Amino acid sequence: MTAAPLLEISDLVVEFGGVRALDGVSVAVPEHSTVGIIGPNGAGKSTLINCVTRYYTPKSGDIRYRDQSLAGVRPHHVVGLGIARTFQNLELFERQTVAENIYFGAVHRLRPVPPHRRAERHRLDAETRDRVQELMDGLGLQHTGDQLVRDLPYPLRKRVEFARAMMARPELLMLDEPTAGLGDAESARFTEVIQAARTRHGITIAVIAHDMPFIFALCDRIYVFDAGRVLAHGTPEEVQANPEVRKVYLGESA
Repeated sequence: MTAAPLLEISDLVVEFGGVRALDGVSVAVPEHSTVGIIGPNGAGKSTLINCVTRYYTPKSGDIRYRDQSLAGVRPHHVVGLGIARTFQNLELFERQTVAENIYFGAVHRLRPVPPHRRAERHRLDAETRDRVQELMDGLGLQHTGDQLVRDLPYPLRKRVEFARAMMARPELLMLDEPTAGLGDAESARFTEVIQAARTRHGITIAVIAHDMPFIFALCDRIYVFDAGRVLAHGTPEEVQANPEVRKVYLGESA
C-alpha cells in the first residue's frame, strides 16, 4: 500500500472578486522529497502556499497534511504542525539583529516557565541560543549575529529568512522565490544550502522559483502552473521535454 503524501492538495479553487486564481489544482508532496512549482507571474503559485499556510481560505477543495485536513486551522497554528515558510518579499524585522530574527522562528515552541523553575528556563534559553548559533554557522552568518538586519546586503538577508524558517524545526519547508534577486553564484550556493538542510534534517521541501537552473538542480518533481491550473507535472526531465511546457512557459515552439 502506497503511503499518503506528506502534503496533498486536492481540487483547490481560490477566487478573488470572481476571478479564479486557482482552478481545480491538485498537488502531492511526498515525504523527504523536494517539489518545485513553476509558472508565469500570476499563475497562482504563491496563492497555493498562502492557502497551505492559511493566509487564504479556498472556495473549495482540500489541503491535507499528514492526512489531516488543514481546514479551520488558524495561520499562527500552522507552524506548530511542522510547516514553515519563507516569503517572496522578505518579511524580516529590519530594526532587530540577525540573531533576534532567527530566534523568532522558535517562539511557537517556547512555553512560559514559572520563576521557581528558573534553572529550566535558563536551560531552554541556552538550547535556543545554541540552535541560533548552529544555523548562523551553517549559513555563513556566524559573524553577523549582533548586526541589524537592515545593515546586511540582500543575499545575507535571504539567508537570515531561511535560518528563521529552519529555526522552527519544520517537517515541511515552503520556499517562495528563495533565489529572487540573487546572482548566479549566490543562487548556486543557496542550492547547496537547501540540499544540505534536506539531507541533515530530513525535511520535505516545496519551492516556488523562476530560476530554472535552481529548480532543475534541486527538485525531484516539478509542477508547472499556467493561469491557475496545473499544466504538467513530472520529473525535471519529463517537464523539460513536455512540448506544452516549452510552448507556454519556456517560450519555444511546440
